[in-house]
Amino acid sequence: MTAWIETHTGVAFPFEGWTFEDIRFADIAHSLSNICRYGGHCARFYSVAEHSIYVQQLLAERGASLAVQMGGLLHDAGETYVTDVPTPLEDYAQGLKLLDRVLMRDIFEKYGGEDAPLIHECDKIALASEATALLRCVNGWLDRHPAPAAWLVENIRRTAPKPDEVRQRFALAFGALRSAMNLPPLAEEYASYAEHVAGAWG
Repeated sequence: MTAWIETHTGVAFPFEGWTFEDIRFADIAHSLSNICRYGGHCARFYSVAEHSIYVQQLLAERGASLAVQMGGLLHDAGETYVTDVPTPLEDYAQGLKLLDRVLMRDIFEKYGGEDAPLIHECDKIALASEATALLRCVNGWLDRHPAPAAWLVENIRRTAPKPDEVRQRFALAFGALRSAMNLPPLAEEYASYAEHVAGAWG
């Protein structure tokens, strides 16, 4: 029998043979806003969704296309189904890494995201900024990363949004990008997800 998990919206998501209909943005927004980065070893709860919003903002600062910004917002969306594995453990989880790559291909195709080297660069800047704000950075590991963004370090230090707030911000960013990209609304996917802010879907 194929392994599966139950998602927030009630999908029995299979790890083999899933369809586009099994992938729902409402599940992505809900899950990523409730998953804590760094294995929970940060000074406050800091979600994958909050990280993803900042990656998209860094991309916008650098003039990235809307499709690449969408790719940045969704670059960790596979973790909705395979969760967030701290980077040092990824070599021990090759199966999950492969599954995540296949998931990300389908998520980008469904929602109009595009991969680009700039996403990975902004991801590393966000990581450096988060680590500066939230971790002790022992053993000098942060020295191998780009310089943090001062505004982002300050933002992370002075705010502590709750998962529901981050989920709404994530949904609004997604909706704004879809609208700017002239992509059709996907409201039917979210009809049962009333707690999201009205108009977030473009």
